[in-house]
Amino acid sequence: MTETRLLQYGEEYASRFKSPDVANAYRFRPPYPEEVYDTLLGLMGASSRRVLDVGCGPGKIARGLIDRVERVDAVDFSTAMIEAG
Repeated sequence: MTETRLLQYGEEYASRFKSPDVANAYRFRPPYPEEVYDTLLGLMGASSRRVLDVGCGPGKIARGLIDRVERVDAVDFSTAMIEAG
């Protein structure tokens, strides 16, 4: 990866997601297509049906998986995102 790309994942970029305005705007984000969930499930091993969604935002991916796996734990460092979820 280039240095420029690494910077986009830094604290300054990530802190934007702590904004209540950004969290509230997530309700306008289009839903994930069914293929996203199929791909994620295909990447899982057969022995474990547990998911850890780190940086879950309002939890759209986690909610889409909850009825398809044994357990989903979803965490985010943004209180605003958790509250939006």
